[in-house]
Amino acid sequence: MDLNRSAGFQAATFLTDALLFPHIATDFPNWTGISLVNVSAQPLEVTFQAYNDQGERLAESQQTLAAFSKLLNVAQNLFGANGLPSGTTYLKVLANQPALCGFQLFGTLTDSGSPGEQLAGLAAIPF
Repeated sequence: MDLNRSAGFQAATFLTDALLFPHIATDFPNWTGISLVNVSAQPLEVTFQAYNDQGERLAESQQTLAAFSKLLNVAQNLFGANGLPSGTTYLKVLANQPALCGFQLFGTLTDSGSPGEQLAGLAAIPF
């Protein structure tokens, strides 16, 4: 375990079918990681929606989370080959049942692309 780049979070105290990730860092050397957990015994259909500051939906993608599984990815990879749309500042995640919790991580990269020294986390906001 790399203790210089570890983070801990309190377990979620809620389950929901709608989460808001209020800030997406996209300017190098910053990155945003997204974590979702399906606590249900059933697969969970989730929809990722990217928005800009004006509240315009820029893109949407779907994914299935297996029962009792988690998703860990950077925001840039959630929208397929086209990547995260330019101008994205926040994400919404919608699910087909209230069995979802999540958080986001913010980090930096060095000039060579390896992990930097800054890391912060934020629980996703149910709405």
